[in-house]
Amino acid sequence: MPAIEIAPETFRRLKTFAEPLVDDSDSVIRKILDRLDACEGKQKLAIFAAGIQPTATSVRTAVRKTGPTSFAIIDAASPPDLTGTKVLAATFANGRPSRLNWNQLLAHAVYRAISSCKPDEVHRIVGVQFEKGKKSGRGFQHFADLGISVQGQDANTAWKNILHIAQKLGCAVEVEFEWRGRPFEDGGRLEWVPPETY
Repeated sequence: MPAIEIAPETFRRLKTFAEPLVDDSDSVIRKILDRLDACEGKQKLAIFAAGIQPTATSVRTAVRKTGPTSFAIIDAASPPDLTGTKVLAATFANGRPSRLNWNQLLAHAVYRAISSCKPDEVHRIVGVQFEKGKKSGRGFQHFADLGISVQGQDANTAWKNILHIAQKLGCAVEVEFEWRGRPFEDGGRLEWVPPETY
């Protein structure tokens, strides 16, 4: 693995994005790059057109200039109605879905549960209908990249199940979103981080 030198100030900034006892320098940099990759076309162009160096802070600032100007921190356990929201960035257990929408994030969480739990525990943890492989009809959506099909949910039900899975698995989840049709000032951030264990 190549070695790089980082200025003390840069290292201090990187530590603010680290999850204690989980992340190392490489995983923190990967998170920041994932966040940059999650930016949609016009946001990514705005970052580079402005000549902004893609640090975590500048990415967040540039994204907010082309999307919501602020993100209200919302209680993950009792969010407002999420109908009509658009997911702008999302992570579940330090991974991000291949597409940014509520059902893709839910499928990502279901996949994580399937991958990390015993088969008899998965259905109890997941709480939504899913099948391994491709299934159609009855509202199922196939997620070829994950090799599963999950019954589609509205944004509110999807979030409720995403949070439930995160809590059962002890995985962090974070979503930034905007309400469609509202001014850019209306952005929201849902986040749940498992309590630290020693």
